[in-house]
Amino acid sequence: MGGIEYSESLTNVKTRDFEIPGTGGGAYLTSFNPDLALHFVVGTEILCYRSRDELLELIRYHLSHPDETREIGRRGRERSLREHRWLHRYLKALQILGVTAE
Repeated sequence: MGGIEYSESLTNVKTRDFEIPGTGGGAYLTSFNPDLALHFVVGTEILCYRSRDELLELIRYHLSHPDETREIGRRGRERSLREHRWLHRYLKALQILGVTAE
């Protein structure tokens, strides 16, 4: 569940949203967040649900389609390693501060 504190409707992008896909080994399933959808292709690189019913539907579907689910996990890992490592964040911060060239 990706809600904040007491609310399932309030969401934010969390470190785990990048770390879990980056570890590989399976598809990442979390609550839908429009900001997270800016970083990954939902349904292709990660899986997201908008309700508890959709969560159960996704779990049932992907348990019965393991090859497809592994492929989503593989693509999520590739995207994380290519664009979402801490090194990428540090370099972006340095660019914003004008320490390094763009």
